[in-house]
Amino acid sequence: SVSGRLVKTRLHDTADPERRGKPVGVVGVNIYSFVGDDAPTDPRQYHFEGMTSRMNCEIIFPNTVVSGATVWLCASWVSQRGQVSIGSSPISFTLQGGAVTASA
Repeated sequence: SVSGRLVKTRLHDTADPERRGKPVGVVGVNIYSFVGDDAPTDPRQYHFEGMTSRMNCEIIFPNTVVSGATVWLCASWVSQRGQVSIGSSPISFTLQGGAVTASA
């Protein structure tokens, strides 16, 4: 879901979409983003957002990303040995307007 600049994602294994946890042997997920009209064909153009061990995560996009921009997300599994899987198919969404305000 997208609310302003906050994006909430729920990750799942496409081989077993009903399963709520990570696949066997997986310790985390790398999340990548790209801002642009079309998903890049070169994986080096994606920005590394971070790694999470949870299947639900949140990403806050900075005010420097233009409101109404198309954002692409993809992810890759990380094994216990640190091996990274091939990235998922990218998904896109439109980033909503409004600035992120700092809390006091």
